[in-house]
Amino acid sequence: MKRLFFALQFSPAQQQAILTYQQQLIAQYPDARIVTADNFHLTLFFLGQVDSEQEPFLLSAAKTIAPIDITLTFDKLGYFAKPKIAYLAPSVIPEPLLQLQQQITQLCQQQGFEAQHPEFKPHITLLRKVDHEEPLPACAPLVLRIGRFALFHSTQIAGQLRYVPLNE
Repeated sequence: MKRLFFALQFSPAQQQAILTYQQQLIAQYPDARIVTADNFHLTLFFLGQVDSEQEPFLLSAAKTIAPIDITLTFDKLGYFAKPKIAYLAPSVIPEPLLQLQQQITQLCQQQGFEAQHPEFKPHITLLRKVDHEEPLPACAPLVLRIGRFALFHSTQIAGQLRYVPLNE
């Protein structure tokens, strides 16, 4: 069994641009757990534990989705209290992102997976284990053109959490 999820994949240059937003929050939340830049992603559908028989279907089905070209403007820093995370998000969700998320949701549901969250709230987790909610600073917009999504495996490598793309 592998813990899997579909997500937008960022290039190394995009990861570095996102990192500057994380650095704005580190002083405000010094005890929070930092998400490494190579783990930055925007989840489209969280599958959870997937057996070895389902994984090939998911990889194959994902290939039927047309190549993507999505421009996102990340312009909001936010906080989710229940998972205790600080994040970067777009205030407007473009239609191509919604369409992609709906396509992936449909293919996952056809395989018997249910959405973990009823509403799609696109975001990039910057910090985990944020102890308390304080007003977050305003942020300058970050415009990213994204051309790739992947099925990721959430795993431990050398004692560190890593999100490894499976369909490269």
